[in-house]
Amino acid sequence: PVVGEENRGLREKRWVRAPDGSVWLRKRHRPSRPYEPAIEVFALELARACQIEAAQATLAFWRNHDGSAAHGVCVLRFLRPDEELIGGHEVLGSVDHAYNPEVRPAPTLERVIAALRHHEARVDNDLVEPFCRVLMFDAWFGNGDRHPGNWSLVRRDGGLRFSPMYDPAGSLGAELQANAMELNEHRQATPAQARDYARRLDRYVAGCPSGFGDGSALVSLETVVRDAAKQGLLPRTLLAVFADRLRSAVPHLLRTFDDEALPDVRKRFILAILERRHAWLQGIV
Repeated sequence: PVVGEENRGLREKRWVRAPDGSVWLRKRHRPSRPYEPAIEVFALELARACQIEAAQATLAFWRNHDGSAAHGVCVLRFLRPDEELIGGHEVLGSVDHAYNPEVRPAPTLERVIAALRHHEARVDNDLVEPFCRVLMFDAWFGNGDRHPGNWSLVRRDGGLRFSPMYDPAGSLGAELQANAMELNEHRQATPAQARDYARRLDRYVAGCPSGFGDGSALVSLETVVRDAAKQGLLPRTLLAVFADRLRSAVPHLLRTFDDEALPDVRKRFILAILERRHAWLQGIV
């Protein structure tokens, strides 16, 4: 049963209660992105396998009041009754009173880190380090949507902690349509076709957007990652974790999705792009 509404974000969302009493956020997928639910569940499970604190999610199917079928994901509520979520926009605004979330472009990485450090100095928990672990993971799987609405702090009794990672759906080709050249990997490829496909993957990696700006325009994820690496923010130890999970957890997790949720061509693309992005990330960090 639906137990509440959720107005944040663009997608249709409802809070629902499971038979065991737990509460989940049910999110309907965007019609133009039919494989977004599986990609979101996969990304969250992969993050957890990489020791990144992340929300728990599952694929969901339901019927609307008019009897029409719908599908998407359900994400387990990770807040306790005495906790509240403080979104990134509010975190930034609490430090810089001139900050306006309605004004584009998005905030710079420096502005986000400064706000987190400001609050970190007032509590016992690390805030910058878990944010940077999420940023490192975003860099690996190409999440181009980590804007201030997609990260938060959790407040309880005056204390703060960084929230589990959530909403990683804008990644791993979720936006690619069936005729996208990036999905045409030429399984019986000639050497020339293989080189052409590799170049397309490289362009796709380099063109990944981000949820950050430079003060005047949005910037690419590559720009953010290079900036974070120069500041020593990215934990290099995660590179070895990613390499291990690429061999073990990634193939295992991909096999848990049937063809309707995630077709083989999408699975092959995800594996290829994670391999490509890992090599790219090694060259930066």
